[in-house]
Amino acid sequence: MAAPIKKEIIKKLMEMHFDGVSKKVIATTLSVHLETVKRVVRRELKRASDGVLTKQETYEQIANDRLTMSLSEVSAKYKIGKRQISEVTKDHPLRPRFFKPKPIRRPKEHNKEAKKPKLKPKPTKKKKDVVVIDQSVMQKGHVKLQKNEKILPNRVHKPKKSVPMFDSKNTVLFVDIDDLRNPEEIRSEWRIKQELSLKNLAV
Repeated sequence: MAAPIKKEIIKKLMEMHFDGVSKKVIATTLSVHLETVKRVVRRELKRASDGVLTKQETYEQIANDRLTMSLSEVSAKYKIGKRQISEVTKDHPLRPRFFKPKPIRRPKEHNKEAKKPKLKPKPTKKKKDVVVIDQSVMQKGHVKLQKNEKILPNRVHKPKKSVPMFDSKNTVLFVDIDDLRNPEEIRSEWRIKQELSLKNLAV
């Protein structure tokens, strides 16, 4: 049985045939038997007319289809398993550009009722214990009064009103706001007091 012809020789043989080189010259140039040349030409022409691709051509076509088709679609088209397609195209230069379908993401189901924020209870303020101090008993910080001493009531500051005296020093006198005297009376009394004090100083 004759050894199978290498693919490189078949390719060169067909190129020479399509260039118009005679079968006899092809056989002599490629060192192939004339009958073998005729048989190869006949077989390749029939395969081309029937649309039958070689295994390598099929793999190339698969790689080209993978640019626009998913692995499942190519598997269905060529009736070849997905694993086999992945195996024959794993080292192909077009592999980085193969089509990869985007995963379908299911929309998240949002709760119709929005979660109400949990309100933290306000801490209850502790009531300060009121300590009743017995005034008859001396406490720390107390001052003991002498026999002739007494505690005066706190002075209550009444609201005041200002009355200008219209003197050379721009004196302003403050009197109780409920003072019934009018400003002129207040000025007159103040001037009398000033004159008396000056007379006393002159004596």
